[in-house]
Amino acid sequence: MKKDERLIQEMIYINSKKNFNLNDLIGEFDISRSTALRDISSLEELGVPLYSEKGSHGGYHVLENQLLPPIYFSNNELHSIFFSLQLLKTLLKTPFDKDYKEIKEKLLAILPKKQKEMVQQADQVIQFVGTNQKKSLPF
Repeated sequence: MKKDERLIQEMIYINSKKNFNLNDLIGEFDISRSTALRDISSLEELGVPLYSEKGSHGGYHVLENQLLPPIYFSNNELHSIFFSLQLLKTLLKTPFDKDYKEIKEKLLAILPKKQKEMVQQADQVIQFVGTNQKKSLPF
């Protein structure tokens, strides 16, 4: 499993458990101790609100006053979403024109910096060109 896919699965796992330790991650995802530690560090960088406690009842915990987004996207999924939004701009007129822009802004606002930059770079390079519609859409 690729690292980004594993991190998404770990986020879902962590969000459902709320409390876990390294052995939970190691067993669930069949990874080494060092990989589990690196993954926890990566998850924290992505904004997952974790804290750790030492001791026999210690481990990692998700902060209760923070909400994790319920949906996580891989890089390929993000590209698909933004490419689709860009393609929809080529339509002559729809009642959703404003919504497309707002969706894009909301998604960009919640992305980690690295993914946001990646999407913005792709958005500058890729452009969809097609024939103009002769009739407007019936809505």
